[in-house]
Amino acid sequence: MGKKAAYGAAKRKRRANKIRAWRKARGRTLVDLGAEVGKSHASLSRIERSTEPQGYTEDLLEALAEALGAPSAVDLLIRSPDDPEGIWAVWDAATASERVAIIELAKALRKSRQSNQ
Repeated sequence: MGKKAAYGAAKRKRRANKIRAWRKARGRTLVDLGAEVGKSHASLSRIERSTEPQGYTEDLLEALAEALGAPSAVDLLIRSPDDPEGIWAVWDAATASERVAIIELAKALRKSRQSNQ
């Protein structure tokens, strides 16, 4: 029997992120942002393109979010900073009671679509 590959040894495709969009929206370069968060510009570029073999850590995402003025590290992964009409912009502007209504509307929409399929 052959040896098993070590966990993570196989090259896997990483999910896309929005780090580059956040960096560009803030007018930052790979060089200056990388220096601020302790990464080379080359490594940061690979992270933006989701090709960095080591990926990224939670600490790095937190540092990037702080440096880029993002509301949270999660925003760097899923939210485009230049989409004022996106669902997150609507969510951020909503009051607590409006958020409850948004969730209920979304559930009703999904239920309606599922029953039409």
